[in-house]
Amino acid sequence: MPSLGQIRVDGFEQDVTVNDRHQSFAAELLRLALLGVGGVGYVAAKGLPGADARQAPLHIGSAAKWLVLMAAVSFGVSAAAALALRYVSAELLALQLRIVRLRIRNDPHDPGIARASEARRNRGLKASKPLLVAASAFLVLGAGIFIAFLFMILGP
Repeated sequence: MPSLGQIRVDGFEQDVTVNDRHQSFAAELLRLALLGVGGVGYVAAKGLPGADARQAPLHIGSAAKWLVLMAAVSFGVSAAAALALRYVSAELLALQLRIVRLRIRNDPHDPGIARASEARRNRGLKASKPLLVAASAFLVLGAGIFIAFLFMILGP
């Protein structure tokens, strides 16, 4: 397989920097969503009867159980969207690198391959915004539901 060409580092550095920040933001969304899942699991586990008879479990009513379920699902959807966002971001950088290399190499078949890669990259760019919005919105929704759950079981 022939080489895809040499790329100057300074010409590609901005793409890498933007992608790194995008990946870091998605990682923070993922971290917070997983923290929320852990918090929901911890509080929900406190509602189960334990082996220690002296420790009374939290009384969780039916409405509170629905709230904890909705919070867990919201955090889970946020985590899934953040993971998808990280994947799409990494794929976009790989596609951008391929496009740049194909343009540098300038083989007769390369323009068609580059156009196909550009179309795929553009679809990925369009998909990244809804993923970012979904990850953020479900994280906020999950946090709001979890706070409502805490107020319901602990009182004001």
